[in-house]
Amino acid sequence: MIIGIFLISSVLCERTQFEWSSISEEKCQNESICCPDTECIIPSNETWVLDSNMDVGTLTIEGKLQWKRVVADIRLSSNYILVKPGGEFVLGTEFSPMTNRAEIFIKKPRDDWHPINGDQTGFGYSSDYGSRFFVGEKESIIKIHGTPIETWTLLTANVNFNGKRLNLKTGAEEMGWKVGDEIGLATTRRGDSTRHVITNIDGNSIDIEPGVKDTHWGGYR
Repeated sequence: MIIGIFLISSVLCERTQFEWSSISEEKCQNESICCPDTECIIPSNETWVLDSNMDVGTLTIEGKLQWKRVVADIRLSSNYILVKPGGEFVLGTEFSPMTNRAEIFIKKPRDDWHPINGDQTGFGYSSDYGSRFFVGEKESIIKIHGTPIETWTLLTANVNFNGKRLNLKTGAEEMGWKVGDEIGLATTRRGDSTRHVITNIDGNSIDIEPGVKDTHWGGYR
């Protein structure tokens, strides 16, 4: 006996894609949704590509929100972000990380909002999760991947009080560090660790602002 198996039909459910910059003004002005003080819902059959700043009252993702990786300094502001079952929030992936600056800002629902007030109600408040949250429900997807970097290295030479050049064991660019990044300089004796900004990279040396507040040892002791 020969049993034949036939494929009757194959239907793929594809989402329609929109760039946020092309739909944001229309939705806020003409449809009065997705404004800084209104609800915004991404439908299950749509993908929104975040290519410019988004400021909404609340954001519910039933479809997909995908950050545009080649655009820097995009800011997403909302009283809360809720990713529903089947919804996707993608800010870079493991193999295509977000290498530009991106910011997620959870706003206050109103001026008199207070985090320990259990009686908060009204717009921006969810009976399931409260207020000021970023939640992914069961069977949702949240991916956030930034630039892979090495976070630790050692000094190879002393740096004295107010010094602004650090000589490193490993090259800054090799570790994924960039000009403008903030670094912490750990103390080698009693005192406070300090924070600085990289202003220049020169091989295994970096320049920083402000200068160091104390002498730090480098090399072998």
